[in-house]
Formats: sequence, structure tokens, C-alpha cells
Amino acid sequence: MKFVLWLLISIECMAAPPAWIDLPNDDLALLSRFEDERFSELNRRNDCYHRLEKTNSETLSERIVQLGEIVEYLDQWRLVEMISYKRTFLESIRIIAANKKWYLEKLWEGNSLSPPATEHLRWKPLQLVDCRYYDARNGMYWGEYSIEILDPCHRQLTTYHDRWVELKKNNSTIPPFFFWLEGENLSRNIPYVIYLNSEERMKLKTCADSGLLRYEQTEALVDCHPENEEYIFIIDLNEDLYITEGSEHISHTSLSHGMSVLGAGNIRVKNGIVESLGFVSGHYLPTISDGVQMIEILIEKNIPFSKNSKIVYFHKLEMQEISLNLFISRFCSESD
Repeated sequence: MKFVLWLLISIECMAAPPAWIDLPNDDLALLSRFEDERFSELNRRNDCYHRLEKTNSETLSERIVQLGEIVEYLDQWRLVEMISYKRTFLESIRIIAANKKWYLEKLWEGNSLSPPATEHLRWKPLQLVDCRYYDARNGMYWGEYSIEILDPCHRQLTTYHDRWVELKKNNSTIPPFFFWLEGENLSRNIPYVIYLNSEERMKLKTCADSGLLRYEQTEALVDCHPENEEYIFIIDLNEDLYITEGSEHISHTSLSHGMSVLGAGNIRVKNGIVESLGFVSGHYLPTISDGVQMIEILIEKNIPFSKNSKIVYFHKLEMQEISLNLFISRFCSESD
């Protein structure tokens, strides 16, 4: 019943469900609230899909094929369906099937990203955090971001991974983590990060031009909206600076894909001039020395700072805010 209610809400607002949400294992004609003889074939295909063992890696390719056939059948039906509310229902089911097919294809491909060579770098790379921390304020563990990288949807799965580890201790037949996860009743509200593709990422690459910070592709000035305090940046291993608005699903790994970086934090830019820089990132946990490195890279790249630029950093777990000039005189001279 809960799924029926969720499905009806989804139909009404047409919001795409997260890709890990699976097709309902129910009579789709009953869920649709309308009759059509074509449901017999759709239900047959859906039943064939759900009879395959989800936690068995050997059935993965066949599950992908079955979902593809469901998507194909729904596309054929939608082309000839003239009634709008029926097409809306078919589209909602198609979105679930197509998203799930994409998710399983990513599991099939595995993680093909290999870490870039860092021996030639002039600067020290910041590694992604892969150990555990407890957030007393939110009452949850975070870190272990290698799981986020491997997950096709880049979710925060620490709690589920803990449960899997405990089960694995007493039962050696427990499937590999992501296949075990397929058998779990997962919430659609698991926090996740969106990884930007190369085209999206290149739109956020910036450069200094005539004393101002601009987006390289459009030459538009970088100008942070005053109502959004959370703008984030990374400096990648090529020493390129990327800036975007942070949000619930956009974080530093959205830009880095979990790879090592030379810098990561928060930034405020007004009309192409940097007004503040924060060495704050849960994914990379930059230190003061990492902050010194970031400042040195940006100055070398002629990134423009205002006369009153502020630097935000953590010292002994306390957030500090000082002027750029004071930060340079206090810390940069120590690193020489």
C-alpha cells in the first residue's frame, strides 16, 4: 500500500525516482487504476524480471536484458496511447525501469576509473577521506568515501555497509555488498552526490582574464549569488580551478569524481573578484598546510583577490576567520 501511494504521488508530479528504486512486484493493472488488455504482456515481462535472483551477480546481465524489454514494450505502448493519464502512468513506470537498467549497467561495468599518476606533481595531492568519523550534531557516521565512488548512485551507504560487514562475519555466503544491497528495502531518501559529466564540469572551469575571474567557456564573470552562501571549488591535478554552487547533492566529489585534488573548499566571488576562501571539505579535510598550498597555487595563477579577502579554516576543531594578508604572513612564511 505504501508503494501504491508513493507511485500515485510520483505520477502526479512526474518526479524521477532514484535509480536504485526497483519496479513494483505487483499487478501493474491494479496499480494503474485503469483496465487495458496490454497489461497482460507488461505483467508477464515484469514477472519474468522479478523471478530473477537480485542478489546473484550471475543474473545481472539477464536482469538488464529484461528491463530493456520492459522499456521497449512501454515505448511501443506510449506511441499509440491517446489518453493522457494512461500515458502518464506508462511514463512513470518507464522511468523506473530505465533508471534501474542504467544502475545495473553501471554495476556490470564496475569502477573503471584508475587514479592518475601523481609522481610528477609540483604540489602535494589531497586524497579523498577513506576513514570513519562520527558527526555528533547529526548523529551519524561519515567518511569511507570509497563506497561513494564505487556506488553508481554515489550514496552515503556507511550504515548499510556496517550491517553487511556484520552479516559477513557469521555467514560467508552473503553476496558482495552491492548485490546484497539489491535485496534490501532501501529508502528513496538516502543522501547521494551527483557526479558531473565532463561537459558539465568544463562549463565550471575558470581562469583569470584581465584581472578578473571568468568561466573559461563563456567568458562570463564568476559572480556568486548572494542568497546562496555555499559555493564550492576544487583545484584539480592540472592546477585548474572549478567553481559551482553547492547543494544537497552537489559537493566536491561532484567535480572531482573522488579523485585526488590539489585543493578543495568554499569560495565567495563578487564580479570576478574573490572575497573569501574557506579550506573546508568533508570529502578531503584540508589542513592549514593544504590551505597554504591552495593560496600559493591561486596567486601563481593570478586569481584576483579583493583587498579585504577573508580566509576561513579550522584550527584545533575550531573555525577561524582572518584576512588573507594575515593568513599569508602567519602561515605562508612558515612553509617557506
